[in-house]
Amino acid sequence: SLNMLYVALTRPTERLYLIVKQDAFRFDKTVGNQLYRFVGCPIVEKGDRHIEIINQGNPKKISDQKEKVSLVMEIDAVSAEKKSNGIKLRSTAERMFDLETFEKSRDYGNKVHNTFAKIKTINDVDDALDEGVREGLISESEVNDMKATILKIMQLDSIKPLFEVHPDTVKNEREIIMPNGKPLRPDRVVRLKDRIVILDYKTGSKSDAHARQVKQYMNIYRAMGHQQVEGILLYLVGQEVVEVI
Repeated sequence: SLNMLYVALTRPTERLYLIVKQDAFRFDKTVGNQLYRFVGCPIVEKGDRHIEIINQGNPKKISDQKEKVSLVMEIDAVSAEKKSNGIKLRSTAERMFDLETFEKSRDYGNKVHNTFAKIKTINDVDDALDEGVREGLISESEVNDMKATILKIMQLDSIKPLFEVHPDTVKNEREIIMPNGKPLRPDRVVRLKDRIVILDYKTGSKSDAHARQVKQYMNIYRAMGHQQVEGILLYLVGQEVVEVI
C-alpha cells in the first residue's frame, strides 16, 4: 500500500514526504514499489529505513519591506456581469405574479417584462417566448398574444431604434454595484453611437418614484464618464412611453 503525506514545515520551506509501507507478499505489484524504484532508492532490509532527497530547493526569502503603493484609485460604481456554467436558482414568483391581489393585468405585464429581459434584438422574440414556456413562466396558449404585444411595443417610435441594434451594444439587467454595496439593476441599457439610453419597464400605474429611479441610473452612467445619457420609462400594460429628463 502507499501513503502520501504532504508536510509544510515552515513558511519558507516546503517538503514532500512519500511514505511507502512494504507488504512482503504484494509489494512488487504496488504503486509504492514502482515509485520507490523510480527514484532509485536501494533495497532496504526489514527493520531498516532509508531517506532519499530527490531535490532540495533554496529557502524562500521573506522581505521585511512593505510593498509600496504608487497609485490609489477610488471606484464610485462597478458594472458587473455574472458568467457561470453552474446551476442558477432564481425566485420569480414575486416578479411573475401579484400574490396579494392576483390582478390579471399585472400578472400579464410581469410576464411581458420577464420576456423582454431575454430579448436583445427583435430577432430574439421567438427564442425568449420559447424559453419562458420551458421555464413554466408562461403557457403555450399565451404565446401568440404575448408575441403580438411585444412586437407592437417594439414598433413604438422611441422604442423601435433600441431593438434595431447589435446585440453586443445591449445590457439587460446588468448590475451596478454602488459604493455602499447596494446593487442597482436597470432593465435595459443600450449603447448607441452618440449616447447611452436606459430603458426601464414598469407593470403598474405611473409613479414619481419610477422617474427618480431612472434618474439615479442616468446619474450613475454620467459619473462613469458618459456625457449623453437618456432615460425612458415604458409602461407595458398601457404601452405608454415616458421620457425622463
